[in-house]
Amino acid sequence: MKTSLSMWSVQKEFFANRIDVKGFLKFAFENKVDAVELLDAFWKTESEIDEVLDILNKNAWPVSCYSIGNDFVTNDAKELEEQVEYVKSGIDVAV
Repeated sequence: MKTSLSMWSVQKEFFANRIDVKGFLKFAFENKVDAVELLDAFWKTESEIDEVLDILNKNAWPVSCYSIGNDFVTNDAKELEEQVEYVKSGIDVAV
């Protein structure tokens, strides 16, 4: 059996500014987790994405899941289109 850890597991630490995505990866690696789940809600900068990809690639470490938040429940066509574009952008990050 393989294990995976979601960044959501450390959300209290993240929102208290005590951990970032790289810190989460370090924690997961130290605890011998086989893969990680990343979420778009935890990126602080776009450059952080590239840094995290470098860490993952250097360690040949898989991402088991990449979650993209959205809110498609709206009657406003512009808001809906913005959400669709946001999800498309998130899919590009996941790829």
